[in-house]
Amino acid sequence: MDKNRVILIVMDSLGVGELPDAGSYGDAGSDTFGHIAKTMGDELKIPNLRRLGFGNIDGLCQGDGSFAISNPSGAYGKLKEKSKGKDTITGHWEIAGIESLTPFKTYPDGFPAEFIAKFEEKIGRRCIGNYAESGTVIIEKLEQSTRGQVILSYIHQLTVYFKSLQM
Repeated sequence: MDKNRVILIVMDSLGVGELPDAGSYGDAGSDTFGHIAKTMGDELKIPNLRRLGFGNIDGLCQGDGSFAISNPSGAYGKLKEKSKGKDTITGHWEIAGIESLTPFKTYPDGFPAEFIAKFEEKIGRRCIGNYAESGTVIIEKLEQSTRGQVILSYIHQLTVYFKSLQM
């Protein structure tokens, strides 16, 4: 059987420890998988990922080796971006071979009022929210306070989440 193939698994936002520039993006101490593993303890079961070698990635769970196995069936690794920025699009572009030398503009305090005014004019509705928050959390917080308005949330540095409530 010919084994000249690649199956690339990209798990967005499943970090396995901070990168050297984490502090520049407000992510010092980040380790999404390590925090999940610590919280879930023995309840976390990832047999297929372990078989492929996920547990053998350097530094996973602060290097405790708890998910490592002998002789994994896949190749595994942790990538350090060359690009500037931390958003999903920058990472996906880099996987495809595009290095971004300038990070995308971020809006940690929400989008500027001028932009919001123009946006509302174009869509013919008012926006509420306009702050960084998980899409599910902001809907939970604001869904009772609006009728037909657009909830605008700034997620993951670049992604914009819109939810129009029809109540």
